[in-house]
Amino acid sequence: MSHTKTFVDVALCLSGRSTDKEPTSITTVIDEYLVDKGKSRPISKRFNPSSLYHLCQVERATRIKTDNWSRDEGDAQLSRYGVMGTAIHEALQNNLLASIPGKLWGKWECTNCHTTSWGFRPKPCQDYVISSNEKTMISCEQKGSWHYDEMYFQYKDVNPDDERYWITGYCDGIWFDQDTGKWYALELKTKGLDVFDGVYRRKGKTEGVHQEVVKQTYRSLPFEDQIFQAQLYVPLIMDAVKKGLMPEPPGQLGGVIVLNICRDNCRDLHSYIPYDPTHLNSAVAVMKAIMNTENPHTLCRKCPKPTSTYAKRCWMAHECFPDHYENPEKNDY
Repeated sequence: MSHTKTFVDVALCLSGRSTDKEPTSITTVIDEYLVDKGKSRPISKRFNPSSLYHLCQVERATRIKTDNWSRDEGDAQLSRYGVMGTAIHEALQNNLLASIPGKLWGKWECTNCHTTSWGFRPKPCQDYVISSNEKTMISCEQKGSWHYDEMYFQYKDVNPDDERYWITGYCDGIWFDQDTGKWYALELKTKGLDVFDGVYRRKGKTEGVHQEVVKQTYRSLPFEDQIFQAQLYVPLIMDAVKKGLMPEPPGQLGGVIVLNICRDNCRDLHSYIPYDPTHLNSAVAVMKAIMNTENPHTLCRKCPKPTSTYAKRCWMAHECFPDHYENPEKNDY
């Protein structure tokens, strides 16, 4: 077979219109995968610290009353943010922060033999595993490494028998500060440049209840949803220690440290937040209001107007804004 291209082929190629079939865009393949993955994953019935602050109470209460936990469609862009955020988290936990002695405390797992250890990152594991053909020993020191295993918490005190009343989530770590001698729940946040700069500009501009937080913040004040989420991890850690689900950190928890990382330029902003136990009470009050309501539309909705970003992709926008959105069921034949 001749591989010689004709003059027409070369001309079309130079003009961007080749006669050869071009491969499917990798971007398209990734988007389709993320959308399909999003559709196949049901919405959790449990409450999560990362979503409680921005939770649409109307939408959540409606899901509970109708027992509808399916996703209408996946969002490729949001999924991309999640994948990139997870990658940055793992790079920080397992490479940068873990390499600093005596700082990042938690649960570690050997990637070779799967032994677990609580504390700061241990010295290289001295164990081994037997190969699948049972002929050789695979040394953990040569083939394995310690991987930081984010702590998973389940707060069930509201109703231990009904998972719809549980608060579950992962804490990014526990951090030790030598200057204060205290331990802090660590919350890592990845942001785009615009949002990251918005966090930085908030320094000293918030009035009222967070004014004291501004004074005690090293560089900037996180957004309220970040404060609310991070504050919940302190009582969740205390609850897990009390119930014997994890060892107690060597010292008292002094609050929360939020580390915002910019995805675009790798800058970071460090914020210290004193512990405030009222956030857990607020979260529990929201959960009970959602579970006990007879009419979801008496609760607080997330979207202030029908043109908001969330309303445009909400499966029940036609109920909150009937003059703006048509009920999709009317089109079913």
